[in-house]
Amino acid sequence: DPVAVDWTKGDPNRALDAPDGGTGAGTITNTRTKAHLTLVKKWINGQNGDSTTLTAGGTTGGSTADGTPGSFLDSDHAVTISVFSGQQVDLSEAWAQGNQGTYRPTLTCDATGLGSTPVTTDGISGTYTMPSTAADVVCTVTNTRTSARVTLQKYWDHGAKGDTAHLSLTSDGLSGPGSVSSTVGTDLFTGVQEGDSTTVTVFSGDTLTLAETLGTKNKGSYDTSLSCGGTDLTLNADLSAHLAAPSTDVTCTYTNKRTSATMTLAKTWDHAAADDTATLTAVDGSDSQPGTSTATGAASTSSTSTSACGLPIDTAPISTSRPTTSIV
Repeated sequence: DPVAVDWTKGDPNRALDAPDGGTGAGTITNTRTKAHLTLVKKWINGQNGDSTTLTAGGTTGGSTADGTPGSFLDSDHAVTISVFSGQQVDLSEAWAQGNQGTYRPTLTCDATGLGSTPVTTDGISGTYTMPSTAADVVCTVTNTRTSARVTLQKYWDHGAKGDTAHLSLTSDGLSGPGSVSSTVGTDLFTGVQEGDSTTVTVFSGDTLTLAETLGTKNKGSYDTSLSCGGTDLTLNADLSAHLAAPSTDVTCTYTNKRTSATMTLAKTWDHAAADDTATLTAVDGSDSQPGTSTATGAASTSSTSTSACGLPIDTAPISTSRPTTSIV
């Protein structure tokens, strides 16, 4: 009968005596060692509901992002297989249709006691060779959601000193939030004041909501527009707008252009002496356009006008009556 020999002790090349002093043939059996390989998914700022299918050596499993900010290791849905030492294992993932976010994938494999090894992939698949000495391996597919930066800023066009506006950026996901308040520091200011902007990180797949609220005690009234990266956005009645998170950095600008009107200041003479003159001047702080009216010796009217930025004024003609004397 065959005799089992423990080759783990002593010299495996030692000679053995045949049973009962006779002769015999020995068989050396080498059983290839095996270990476990586990393929697990890690999401970095994953969009809630985005999913992928993992495959390790033909065995598949699925993982779905739960919208957790930062890192989420989905160890509950890992794929584990038994493989031989030195065996090559194909690893891959397939994205579900309808995913909202876009991601940068990486793949690393960590063998127990042997450290971590990056795996070269073609984007979503690669091949890993198990250690020659059997050791359990954990391979991690990490998907980092792409992001960009949005700068939201306030631009005043002839703003009235002391007028205010509040800008905000929110989203239906992990993007933002961010906000900034602006107060016009100089009358008739045009431009972006220092500190009148905020920059936030936004993630692919999110829908952003940009909004502006003007101060209830503002002196001026304004026409409002919003542009992002040179593209005008359609504003809602409440001055909000929606924007899909951009793939590259962009600046969004709320512009408030102060409304203006034309004020006409008119002079009426009543029985004026010929060649009498009067100078009329209307000043609104931004524009002064004096005009001269000369009497013709009869009832007459002449006028001058000035642009009154932000001051919708309707001024009635000014009448000057020549003094009269009654003779009895």
